[in-house]
Amino acid sequence: MKRALVLLCGLLGLLGSLAQGASTDALERERIARERSAAQAAYSEAQRRCAGEFAVEACLAPARKARRATLDGLARESALLDSQARRHRAADSALRVERKLQASAPAASGDATGGRKPAPPRAAREREMPNDATSATRGDPRGTAGADGAAGAPAIASARAAEASGRVR
Repeated sequence: MKRALVLLCGLLGLLGSLAQGASTDALERERIARERSAAQAAYSEAQRRCAGEFAVEACLAPARKARRATLDGLARESALLDSQARRHRAADSALRVERKLQASAPAASGDATGGRKPAPPRAAREREMPNDATSATRGDPRGTAGADGAAGAPAIASARAAEASGRVR
């Protein structure tokens, strides 16, 4: 219980910083978008200026290099902001889960299943619901088996068709 309380306090502190950082995050994203468009505009201007020269590629190379450096730096900053946002969302999600667990904890009943009936063992489930291939040998619940215990022709045909369609796929 102490551990959950410490976790809850830590997450609340993180969410407080998230609320304060939300406006800063939006401002940073706007700045990144402005710088990205400015870099693109500078490159477009360099393209127009270099279009009249004989060696267009040699003229554009420094502009491309400058644009790439600027865009790479902005992409790193954007990725950092995205990473921080993911961490904040994960902390918020963990806090919601913790609250749900505390709210749904069985109240002083001592029942670990929360009042639910435990699932039956796998072998018991398989005995209750046999698969189609073994139903003919265990006895046909629809009563289509013959007097000698063998399944009727329709049951055999449908079992073979189902088996064949399983192989084809």
